[in-house]
Amino acid sequence: MVIDFKRIFQYIFATALSIGIIWGANWGANFLISLSKRSNFDLFIMSFHKVRNTGAAFNILSNNPDTIIVLSFLALAGIVFFVLFWSRKLNNLNISALSSLSAGIGMNFYERITKGYVTDYIDLNFIPNMPVFNVADIFIIMGTILLIAALFIRK
Repeated sequence: MVIDFKRIFQYIFATALSIGIIWGANWGANFLISLSKRSNFDLFIMSFHKVRNTGAAFNILSNNPDTIIVLSFLALAGIVFFVLFWSRKLNNLNISALSSLSAGIGMNFYERITKGYVTDYIDLNFIPNMPVFNVADIFIIMGTILLIAALFIRK
């Protein structure tokens, strides 16, 4: 096994940058909500209000937070090992996808460990019955889409 340190550095840098963006968005959303006299902040087509999510996507496994923590840890460990062992085969699209997934899963994992839940705050008013979500969830979806795209785009 030959490790490509350039790709590993790219993965670490992109993941750290993504975590910074997610952290900044979380801080910004909390700031906007705190400015409002109500429990939410309306902004055109969306509103920001805090929702405690003890489950995963669409509130699945809400009665089993420990299971979500273990699955998150295993997903993160799997991504890191994949990057380490396959670093020579990864391209920029793969790095972007895996970094996005790592940052999103990692930030939600961090919140679950420190708070016992994930704070969701983005509510799209124009989509009926759309679950409230956060920026880490957006990064997870982006990473998944990029990973699927990487399967079809071979270079």
